[in-house]
Amino acid sequence: MDDLDTPLKREGGGKRGGALLARLRRPSPMVLGGLVLAAVLLAGWLGLRNDPLGGEPAVTISLTRPGQDSGAAPKMRETLAAGDEDRGAQGEQRGDLPDAGQQADGGGDAPGGVVRITLPAGAQTGGSGQAADRGNSEPDSEPAARADGIKLARAPIRELVENAKVGPLPRISAAGRKASEAYARPRGPKIAGAGAPQVAILIGGLGISASASDTAIKQLPGEVSLAFAPYGRDLQRWVDKARQNGHEVALQLPMEPFDYPDNDPGPHTMLAASEPVENLTRLHWLLARVTGYFAVTNYMGAKFTANVPALRPVLKEVADRGLAYIDDGSSPRSVAPSLAGQIDLPLGSGDVIIDGVQTREAIAKALDRLELIARENGRAIGVGTALPATIEAVAEWSRQLSQRGLVLVPVSGLVAAAPRS
Repeated sequence: MDDLDTPLKREGGGKRGGALLARLRRPSPMVLGGLVLAAVLLAGWLGLRNDPLGGEPAVTISLTRPGQDSGAAPKMRETLAAGDEDRGAQGEQRGDLPDAGQQADGGGDAPGGVVRITLPAGAQTGGSGQAADRGNSEPDSEPAARADGIKLARAPIRELVENAKVGPLPRISAAGRKASEAYARPRGPKIAGAGAPQVAILIGGLGISASASDTAIKQLPGEVSLAFAPYGRDLQRWVDKARQNGHEVALQLPMEPFDYPDNDPGPHTMLAASEPVENLTRLHWLLARVTGYFAVTNYMGAKFTANVPALRPVLKEVADRGLAYIDDGSSPRSVAPSLAGQIDLPLGSGDVIIDGVQTREAIAKALDRLELIARENGRAIGVGTALPATIEAVAEWSRQLSQRGLVLVPVSGLVAAAPRS
């Protein structure tokens, strides 16, 4: 036996040291009794909770069928684990969306028209993480709210939701109805200045900062489209609030930039070198964060959007799920416009990044360029971020737009299926 195998000995220990070690190895009856009592109490508490998920954080989203009586609709509640607002939800998510009287995939009965999503620790929630009563849901055939006389369809619409393990995913209905049309902001009964150049604005980065999201939703006109990051707290609540104020909504998808991982868009970023199946798995996770969006748009992604083998399967899945795609125009290398015509993908492309420089003067000049493009081409899309200077500048600019002979329209109004190439 070498020194490593020889038990450590205490100098001068003898029988006294052996007796001490024996007492340390033998726990007292009081300690044993306390452990047994704690185990019994824990088992009883878990049994009384009647929670088969064992206390895992979960979100329950109510869904209604067309024509369903609103009084019979289940209440919507959100209960997610609190986490870091700037990092967002991580890990896999499991969701069930059973029909009334049917068993959800994965087992277990659930109330009709309810999707239950279980997230791991570290997922996001709103506020303190306490349950928030969302009130009775209305039939999806009725509007979400009135904003400047415009009604947006209430979301989610059951026929546009697929039951998937990762959560509720958008789908094309059996009748051919698509989210790109159903969740878009209607153009309204009439538009002043028919035939005038049209401009649209997409403001991204919402859902992360509560104050920025609230300011953008309240101060920007309803024609301005809003894009939400997939990581924010209370994301569904913010999307609902935006749509109630007349804003159509897009979902931002994190895509790999050239300087990744030094510049990291966030969890579940789709990577150019990843296998298509891996990127589609990440795409599904992102799409299942929220419902009610008419389109998706890239967040960063200069490297990813320049790679045809990587981008094509993702855009094909977006098209097959009835969504539009908005290329923010930040990368001239993007192949999205050329791919869209091959896969029947409704596409919108940003013409001007309006807040590349965050000063009032620079933003004003960018908006002037946007107007010039609209006058030359009949239409133009500007893209910005929900920063204070941007929100203030766009709000002020939009109030004077009609006086200059231009019409502000939602981004969906300038999105059309690309011709086949």
